[in-house]
Amino acid sequence: MKGMPYIRADSARPVAVEKVELTLAVNKRTVKVGEGLTFSGRLTRNGVGYGGQEVTVQYRRYVEEWKVLGRALTDAYGNFMLGHAFTYEEGCHDVEVRAYWTPSPNVLSGSVYVAVAYPTRISVEAPDTVTPGEVFTVSGTLEYEMTSSAWYGLPDQTVTVYFNGKVFGTATTGARGNYEVSGSIAAPGSYTLKAVFEGSGAPPFFARSFALLAIPREWAVPEWAKTVFDMALAFSPLIAAGATIAYDAFSRGVKWP
Repeated sequence: MKGMPYIRADSARPVAVEKVELTLAVNKRTVKVGEGLTFSGRLTRNGVGYGGQEVTVQYRRYVEEWKVLGRALTDAYGNFMLGHAFTYEEGCHDVEVRAYWTPSPNVLSGSVYVAVAYPTRISVEAPDTVTPGEVFTVSGTLEYEMTSSAWYGLPDQTVTVYFNGKVFGTATTGARGNYEVSGSIAAPGSYTLKAVFEGSGAPPFFARSFALLAIPREWAVPEWAKTVFDMALAFSPLIAAGATIAYDAFSRGVKWP
């Protein structure tokens, strides 16, 4: 009450100020679909490993919503590991991955990035026998696996043909992944012709071939492509190579400039 005397009072209780931090790393930065990789990191509390804690690992492509990749428990020293092999549905793109402390999602690691690449294959065809100095043609097809067991020609990519380790010639693949290189070999002998695609960017993954017959295919819209975004996803290697998606792409496939 106003005007009345009061005796001083106080109270105390302990409070801990804790700093919890989380790191994340990956053992490979480029993988092909189905290839295993390992995410690892460490959870610390005030600089000391924080054991027995659950960590959630997430991933996303582009600006999609974050999805759970998996969860792991930290060991006595705060370390954790999580193995994963990206599927076609999760790739094939630059994938952003991060981790957070499950009890407190605000404790986040930094992001790491993995290029999930399309597998490729390349064929090489040439005459069995030529004469010294005779000009002959080496040809073949470069393809990439867009979905499981679905191979399509990969355009506008550089293919180098070697004979016994020496460059025979280079070529740029056509609209359906076909290439041709002409040249000659001066000295008599037995030679091995090898066609090599070293890869470009993240997808597709590199291909090398000595002799694998591949038949070019007409481009077709995959059955799972139901939206414009799906079309961009399905034909991303072609778009990067200069193709554009027609408005009526569901009936016409891909339109080239």
